[in-house]
Amino acid sequence: MADWGPLVTLRAAYHRLNTAILHALDTYDGYVGQLAEVRSQVVALRSAAERHRNAFPPDEFVTLQTSLADMLADLDLAEHSEASFPAPSLPAPYLVAQRVKTGRRGRPRLEIDETFLGSALKLQGTTALGEVLGCHPRTVRRRALEHGLVPPHPPVRTAVVQPDGSIVYVYSGRQRPIGSMTDAELDAAIAAILRSCPWLERKMIQEHLDLQGHQVPFSRIRASCARIRRCGDQSRCGSGGAAP
Repeated sequence: MADWGPLVTLRAAYHRLNTAILHALDTYDGYVGQLAEVRSQVVALRSAAERHRNAFPPDEFVTLQTSLADMLADLDLAEHSEASFPAPSLPAPYLVAQRVKTGRRGRPRLEIDETFLGSALKLQGTTALGEVLGCHPRTVRRRALEHGLVPPHPPVRTAVVQPDGSIVYVYSGRQRPIGSMTDAELDAAIAAILRSCPWLERKMIQEHLDLQGHQVPFSRIRASCARIRRCGDQSRCGSGGAAP
């Protein structure tokens, strides 16, 4: 009479192992140890079935051995497929700014990506970008000048040759004379900025105008924002600074 105790145990072990194999194949991420554990369970079950071969009906034993062999083949295929198709490497990070040694004394030079800087200056001023990049706003402006993204300011000192041949140095401030832009021109420039970036505060609007080569006092920007709101050209004007 057949001993049904080992047969019932081996059948239950086979069904549990079948579930474990499917889970391991579905979640395999290239770690060989992940499949080694279930492989050892397949080998152990095959050995146990061999020891209790007489407990199985002949057809069932053949089916069990074939199924266990298929399990081992599937595990081998998963390992070989992972080795043949390794996980793709991640792309290199996009560096918008990095310190570069120039061979001279002092701190390394901060290089800012031209594409990034050109796009960022349309949204932020040099002060805000300096805080993001960890540098002085003047560094941001110098890099923008080097890339031709902003116009240069007029020279602080100009040599003027007099009729008698002598040279006189004329010093000028960085700001343009008040009134270089009419109110209509200023309103149009600010309205265009706010249509693209409606969240900008007035201080940032002033920096945008500065990047465009327009030195406009903050009081005129505040008055222009008030005019734009009254005429309804722009639903919101920057709220930075004192209220109009």
